[in-house]
Amino acid sequence: MYMFGHTKTKNKNIGEIMKHSKKIPFVITLLLIASCCTIMLTPEQDVGISSNPSGAKVLIDGRDMGTTPMTVSLARKNTHSVKVELDGFMPYEIHLTKSTSGWVFGNIIFGGIIGLIIDMSNGALYELTPEDIQANLVKSGTGMLDDDTLYIAFTMKPHPSWEKIGNLEVKNK
Repeated sequence: MYMFGHTKTKNKNIGEIMKHSKKIPFVITLLLIASCCTIMLTPEQDVGISSNPSGAKVLIDGRDMGTTPMTVSLARKNTHSVKVELDGFMPYEIHLTKSTSGWVFGNIIFGGIIGLIIDMSNGALYELTPEDIQANLVKSGTGMLDDDTLYIAFTMKPHPSWEKIGNLEVKNK
């Protein structure tokens, strides 16, 4: 009788395991589909860094990463400070900002909260801007001329995440 009862209990446990094992592929598929950004984007983003002249030292978040030209993989979930230095030239510094990727809408539509949580935790929800950095290095001491004229380089199309901090005015002599 003990043997019969033991066999019955053992068969019942195997039946329960088999019943639940059919759900495992479904759950795995759901998690993979739900994390849409992770499928489309990795938690790290490649950022190209070049300089004119080339061969400049690249510091990212204070760490020496090598010399230009180069491509580095940076964590999407963090902002980063990039500094490009070359002896005899003024240093070039830029901050990479993170913004929400367009793939987040795929998460909301197809993956719901599970995909959103996965992508928020690993950083795949974000993208870094700018994606490529071109540092045009200026020789030290060439920013000012003898008549106290200052030359300023600027971009015509600022990124929407940049903050305006002032205006340049022309002063008539």
